[in-house]
Amino acid sequence: MSVKQCWFAFSNAHFVLHLNLSLSCRTYTNIPELRNRSIPIIGLYAPDVTEADLENYHKNCPIVQLRPFTVSAYPNYFADLKNYRFKFPTVASVLPEFTTIFYVDASIRLYSIKGETLTDLFKSMETEFAPTGIRMLYQSWHRNFPATHPDMYAFFNVTEKQMKDTAQAASGLYFLNNSPQGWAIINKLIQCALEPKCMAPKGAKVECDYPMLRKNEKAVCHRFDQSALNMRLIEVYGTNVSLYYRGSDMIQIFQLTECSL
Repeated sequence: MSVKQCWFAFSNAHFVLHLNLSLSCRTYTNIPELRNRSIPIIGLYAPDVTEADLENYHKNCPIVQLRPFTVSAYPNYFADLKNYRFKFPTVASVLPEFTTIFYVDASIRLYSIKGETLTDLFKSMETEFAPTGIRMLYQSWHRNFPATHPDMYAFFNVTEKQMKDTAQAASGLYFLNNSPQGWAIINKLIQCALEPKCMAPKGAKVECDYPMLRKNEKAVCHRFDQSALNMRLIEVYGTNVSLYYRGSDMIQIFQLTECSL
């Protein structure tokens, strides 16, 4: 079993914005451990990605090991990648190979900074974040409550007050341990992904009314896997986000205008 690994997933939707995806990948070479391949990077690609796409991507990002992934073993509604149900089963398919994984999506850019390395971030999973098995690295400016569909409360034992009191952590990047604590998080999220009314409930929409989002008074949009992950973290660890969140200046999020896997 390898100790450390970085990975991400993408589909052909990203090649509409191939320049942006390649730019994100190229920032990985800013990180010495990725550049010298002491920490491997695995990119999982969906069946709609063509051979030409793969060749182009490999040309721009030769340090990434590419693997296919499929959701054919899951219910038909998994085929709609924009409901993001595929994410957590895909995480679970990779996690047994490693002690710790660092999941990033195609919008994440990495930068070398003074005073912190990628190795330091991995080491935090052996110490500070070992008790929870997960470390989130970025928080949105808005709270959880207005960006979570009301039907989700039927699946997670959390309150509206808890959701109003916590900023929403981004699900596009996190560290996860192959430990009982890490699996306790991911297994519940897989159950949610498999439940037709969870993660992508009827009527859920990602587009937000931003003035209402700021007011934190009612649900105005839904963040799918991100909403589910935050609910699970609150369900297990409450509103003390320091148990599972600490940011890093090594990371920037570049928002894509298309589906972000």
